[in-house]
Amino acid sequence: MIEIKIDSNQVTSTLQRLAKAASNLSPVMGVIAGIMHDAVEENFAKGGRPTWAGLHRPSATGGVD
Repeated sequence: MIEIKIDSNQVTSTLQRLAKAASNLSPVMGVIAGIMHDAVEENFAKGGRPTWAGLHRPSATGGVD
């Protein structure tokens, strides 16, 4: 008979550390929010990416005037 033993202690330990690190995402979310805020401010300062075409009133037929 063939017997296979699997020692999953290292994998279990690594997954537990990962779960613990992911339990409080506030620091990383703060960094992401700052990056997004800067990107939005830069987009507005540059007039959008690509440059905003502006708003157009829709025509009566559903197209743009």
